[in-house]
Amino acid sequence: HMLDAGAQFSARSIIAPQKIAGNRASDQVVEFFARDAWTRGPVLVTAGARSTSSSLWGSALTPSLGAAWQVSQAWRGRASVSRGFRAPSFKEMRYTFSNPIASYTIVGNANLEPESSWNTDLGFTFAPRTNVAFELDGYRTRVSNLIDTRFTGLNSAGFQVYQNLNVARASISGVEMTARFALRDGEASLGYNYLRARDVDSNRQLDRRATHTARAQVSHRWRALSGLLTDVSMHYTGKAPIGQQTQGAMLAVDGQLRYDVSGRFELSAGVDNLFDQRPAMWTPASQRQLFLGVRAHTGG
Repeated sequence: HMLDAGAQFSARSIIAPQKIAGNRASDQVVEFFARDAWTRGPVLVTAGARSTSSSLWGSALTPSLGAAWQVSQAWRGRASVSRGFRAPSFKEMRYTFSNPIASYTIVGNANLEPESSWNTDLGFTFAPRTNVAFELDGYRTRVSNLIDTRFTGLNSAGFQVYQNLNVARASISGVEMTARFALRDGEASLGYNYLRARDVDSNRQLDRRATHTARAQVSHRWRALSGLLTDVSMHYTGKAPIGQQTQGAMLAVDGQLRYDVSGRFELSAGVDNLFDQRPAMWTPASQRQLFLGVRAHTGG
C-alpha cells in the first residue's frame, strides 16, 4: 500500500486572449495532487486526482482510476479511466514559426480555449515465454475543445500554412497491437495501430491522423565487435486528410549504428527515410536525413 501526495506552485508568462491589454501577463498556477495504490492478491488498484487552479483558466479537477490483474503467469489484464485538462501553451496561442527549408509555417491563435477529456483504456498482455510477449490495447478519448493544428492552405511564398484551432467535440479511439521478441543478441518488435479520430459535429476525420499505421524494429549487438549496436526500423503511415487534400501513405526505413568506445564515448551514425520517400503533402522535413553524433560519459 503506497500513498503519494504533494502540491506545486508556479508562475509563468503567457498571453491571454481578450483578457488583458498589451502582450504580456502573469498566470499564477497552483496544483495539488494525490495518488494511492492497493494490492490484493493478483489485483493492483491505483487511484489519483489532481486539482489545478489558474488565474487565467480557472479550476479543474482531474481524477484517475486504474486496475491491473495478473490472471495467470502468462496473462495480465489492465484497465483505466481518467479525466484530462490542458490549457493552451504560449506557442499555440501566439508563436508564429516559419521553416523556409521545409516550406511550412505554423500560426498561433490567441482565441484558443483549454481542452478537457475523458480517457478510457483496456488492455491485455500474453507472455507464453520469457522472451515473447503480445500486447493488445483498446482506447477511447472524448475531447471538448481539442487543440488541433489544421492545414489552412498555401501562402504567397508557396509555404504550407498550419494554424492551431479548437475542435468543439472530438472522438479518438483505436486498437493497438504489439509483439515483442527477445533475441540472443538483441530484440525485435512488430506493431499495428488502427485509429478512428473524428470531429464529432462534422463527422470529419481529423487532419494528419492516419487510420492505419504499422512499425517493425530489429536491434542487434555484435559479439565480433564489442560495443557495436545496430538498429533498423520501418514505419508505415497510411493516407490522412489535410484540409481538402490528402497526405499520401509513406513507408520510411531508418537505420542507426552506435559504438561504445571504452565506456567513455559513444559514436553514432544513421539515416532517416533511407529511400527518400516524399509522398504528397509531406513537408520537406520528412526527406532523407543523415546524422552523426558523439556522446561523452562522465562521472564514476
